[in-house]
Amino acid sequence: MSRRHAPWHRLGTLALTVCLAATALSSLAATYTWDPNGSGADTGGAGTWDASSASWYDGSNWIAWPNDTPNADKAVLGGTAGTVTVAAGTTIYVNNVNLATAAGYVLSGGDATSVLAFDGISPKIDGATTNAACSFSNLLIDTGPGLLITQNGNSNSFNLNAGAAFTGTGKVSVSASGYGMGMNLNAAEPSFVGGFDVARPITTYRSTTLNATVADSLGQGATTVGTGGGAAILSYVFGAQTPGGAGDGGPAGVTAVSNGVVSLSGTWSTSKDRFTIEANSLIRGSSARLASLTRVGAFTDYASPAGPEIILNSGAVVVNTDGAAPTNTIQSLGTTHDLLYGLYGTMNSAGFALTLGGGTPWAGLGKNANGDYTDATLQQGTVTINDAGGTVGEITLRSNGVNYN
Repeated sequence: MSRRHAPWHRLGTLALTVCLAATALSSLAATYTWDPNGSGADTGGAGTWDASSASWYDGSNWIAWPNDTPNADKAVLGGTAGTVTVAAGTTIYVNNVNLATAAGYVLSGGDATSVLAFDGISPKIDGATTNAACSFSNLLIDTGPGLLITQNGNSNSFNLNAGAAFTGTGKVSVSASGYGMGMNLNAAEPSFVGGFDVARPITTYRSTTLNATVADSLGQGATTVGTGGGAAILSYVFGAQTPGGAGDGGPAGVTAVSNGVVSLSGTWSTSKDRFTIEANSLIRGSSARLASLTRVGAFTDYASPAGPEIILNSGAVVVNTDGAAPTNTIQSLGTTHDLLYGLYGTMNSAGFALTLGGGTPWAGLGKNANGDYTDATLQQGTVTINDAGGTVGEITLRSNGVNYN
């Protein structure tokens, strides 16, 4: 006579199996310190990262990197910084790369097939030491289930340089763990589909800034800026997102949420970028950059628009960085006075003129959001509130960004 388990019993068995597997993996976790010359723990330096050389110190002995998968091991890069080269034709599996030296480490590949694969539970690159960061060159970085990159202080920046690229479907999350974070995407990676999150927990200081400096540097995945509630900034060069991430063949889009900032850079040419700016979040740029964008209620089919499109939700902030006398802004903003006009620093021009309320896009004034606390002041000019026809019940004044202190 066969015995059949009830569905709840099978689910319980599955949950127990997953729990035991996770417990077993965490129990195998070990910390290894990079020391390729074997002269003393934590001396660091340049060398080749493979699975056969005794380049790692485990607290008692120098051993080869275990290279297990799934992986739970921490690789500590400390001492004297140098170039750590993943061996040609090799995939190195690691769970946590801990940067114990402020700056100078470069993670590179021996050839075009060298891969640093982040694996296991909650993998990350941890810039725990103040201002710790590293650079990547000529290396594929597999993001596994999703890769967290953190930094405690942004005096130095992470750099993804020529020949380096993220690969896989896991999202890259960049987040300050203390006094700010900076990362520069200096290489095109059009095949990366994982996307990015730019976060600054509201309990930390200064901003988290991700600089997408070249076309295709964000790849095809969706990018969200502002998760965490603090001042998170994406500096975006036109064309940074690769078409193909959306169902119509267009880019997956950049979304700013919860104090998130999209800061436009470069010169628009032919790209059809897509942005969504939610309430209390911000888009900023010069007159020329803003004027290349057209406000829409929903993105049109990718074949249709001539240039970038932007969805601005009620309460979004638009900042013109030309200062006191801007000449242009986003096209087709409308007249429903649902947006905030963002003041950019000190506005000190008698020629500045702005109308808020009925018949305009503007419901009130906001301010530019920075990583540190700064005031926005309007010292000269004219602001007119149009309440003709009783269309305006109130004018909003909002300060975006988080006080550094």
